[in-house]
Amino acid sequence: MPFHSFTFLFFLGAVLIVYYVLPGVCRRWVLLGANLLFYLYVGWEKLIFLVVTSILVYGCSVFIGKQYERMQHQIDVQGLKGKGKMMLQANYKKKCNGPLIVSIVLIIGVLAYCKYTNMLIDLWNQMRGLVGNKRIDTLKLIVPLGISYYTFQSLGYLLDVYWGRQQADHNFLKYALFVSFFPQLVQGPIGRYGRLEGQLTAEHSLDFHKIKHGLERILWGLFKKMVIAEWAGVYRQAIFADPDTYKGIAIFGVFLYTIELYGDFAGGIDIVLGIAELFGIQMDENFRQPTFSVSISDFWRRWHISLGAWMKDYVF
Repeated sequence: MPFHSFTFLFFLGAVLIVYYVLPGVCRRWVLLGANLLFYLYVGWEKLIFLVVTSILVYGCSVFIGKQYERMQHQIDVQGLKGKGKMMLQANYKKKCNGPLIVSIVLIIGVLAYCKYTNMLIDLWNQMRGLVGNKRIDTLKLIVPLGISYYTFQSLGYLLDVYWGRQQADHNFLKYALFVSFFPQLVQGPIGRYGRLEGQLTAEHSLDFHKIKHGLERILWGLFKKMVIAEWAGVYRQAIFADPDTYKGIAIFGVFLYTIELYGDFAGGIDIVLGIAELFGIQMDENFRQPTFSVSISDFWRRWHISLGAWMKDYVF
């Protein structure tokens, strides 16, 4: 269901009407229902992956959260410091490291299997020069919509609970709402639970200023995707298809590809942020004028900001 399709626009309009017509207490459930309908439209079999991942992360986070609260309670009540505190922390890690590692391996394993199995098979065939009957056939895999984004969000939430940055939420539906928010499933940005949970469950009132700004952001995103990226793509394809004809200016094909990539990706993010604002939700920016970067490190602070921040906080 592409963002610029009439089907999606009808779906979005219907959800907005129901969202603001029903009482504020119902609005979180309207969003959750919209998330499920959006995913079911893509394919019910793909929804299974999201549900299973959500249940796994939720169960593990609740277990880890209880152990962390118990440890902190003992430290506070007994006033432990130094060696006593370190012993409790070591015991906490001993209990929680196993479930945490198993959950992380399973979540990343599903992502790797769905997205990279066929790529590795093709690479193996090319490296070995396999053709005909000797060639290993690729698999018919189901690639769930937005699997990279909800996987990163799930891992971030789980690690935040483990490190004590985030209190584990015992309400599964609230967690499911966070991990399945339909505008961001296609292109991100990668959200943080502490930043979005309160906004997703709030009883937002109709704010015409936010509606106006959200629509402006959506139109700007559509302009980037359907005008800038599309036209850059037309000329880029022409140059790449026949570089000899464009001697002397063939390098512009690379430049146009950069514009095409940026217009498509950044335009999609603008649409996502605009849709979220229609519901009164403020999501984090994902691009900040990357073409004005003065260094490689500055570029990565401006391009796909949520991914760079996620890698910095949870990997590096």
